[in-house]
Amino acid sequence: MKENFSVSKRKARILIVQYIYCNLTAQSKVINFYNNDIELANSFDVFCSKFASGLFDVEYARHLSHSMLDERAQEVRAFITKYIASNWSIERIPFVVSAILHVGVFELLYTKYIDTPVIINEYVEISKFLNHKGEASFVNGILDNIAQEIRRC
Repeated sequence: MKENFSVSKRKARILIVQYIYCNLTAQSKVINFYNNDIELANSFDVFCSKFASGLFDVEYARHLSHSMLDERAQEVRAFITKYIASNWSIERIPFVVSAILHVGVFELLYTKYIDTPVIINEYVEISKFLNHKGEASFVNGILDNIAQEIRRC
């Protein structure tokens, strides 16, 4: 029986958020993540083989893993930095929230065939699943503001 399209994509999103989170926590500063991208992208298949359980959209997960490539990671970081409060820095954001925002912004930028509200809702739900519900509103606010600029919705 083929798995539901949206469930398969959500599992892919959660997997890549977990992958980025693992890489963020393995490093001393978030900034290193944005400068060490090729190794991260190349190790994605190993991560999937060790930690991915159940069916998920492998190709979509690979698409999302491209968010770690240097020029894309820098673009994503610039959007996140632009929309967090002026008295905050990306280094102050909890790693899991940073990972969620990173993949969410990447998806807003590079996955035009999925509607903006769907993308934002997915990352709000992932935030609730992986975090406290209070951070879901933070994720919603940041992604919504970025989406208004990127997609002119």
